[in-house]
Amino acid sequence: MNCELFVLGNDQMLLHGVELLANKAVAGKRISITVKRVNLMGLMQADKRLKFNKKYAVVVVPDRIYDALRVFTAMENIKMISCKTSIEAFSTILIDTIYRCPSEQEKVKMKRENIFLTARERRFCHYIYHGVSNKNIARHFQCSEKCISYMKKRIMAKWRCKNSVDFYRIINYFFCEERND
Repeated sequence: MNCELFVLGNDQMLLHGVELLANKAVAGKRISITVKRVNLMGLMQADKRLKFNKKYAVVVVPDRIYDALRVFTAMENIKMISCKTSIEAFSTILIDTIYRCPSEQEKVKMKRENIFLTARERRFCHYIYHGVSNKNIARHFQCSEKCISYMKKRIMAKWRCKNSVDFYRIINYFFCEERND
C-alpha cells in the first residue's frame, strides 16, 4: 500500500522530521510513504487527484496559518495537521488516514461548520491581493460596495481575524506562495 504525505512550505527540517516520523509510524507494516514538499496550488491539485482516485492523504502545515488554510482550501481528501501536533497524535492521524476514509459524522460536521470559502469569496481575495479597489470589485461582481465590505467581514469571521491587518497578512501568505514557486 502506498500513501502520500505532504509538507506545505520550504522548511527542510520540517520535511526531514516528517519523513522520519512517518517511517517510524509505519515501521513493520506493508506501507510505503512518499513525503513531498508542496505549495498551496500543488496541494489543491493533489486533493483533486486524490478525490478522483478515492484515496486520502495527510498534510503538515505551519502553525501560524493552520486555521486560515483549513478554511481557505476546503480540501476533502487531505487531512490537515499543524506542525505543532504531538508525535502520538501525528501517528494516529497518519494510520487512520491510511486505513480508513472519513466517517459520515466527520463529513456532516464539516458541512455544518460552513467554514470554507465560496468560489466568489476566493475570487474576492484574489482581487484584494492584486490591489483592486472595492469599487472595481463591486463592478466586477455587479453589486454594491457595501456588499463587498460585508463579504470581507464574513471572510474575516471565518478566518477568525482580529483586524484587517490579519486579514491582509493571510491573503498575502496564500498568494505569495503561488508567485514564489
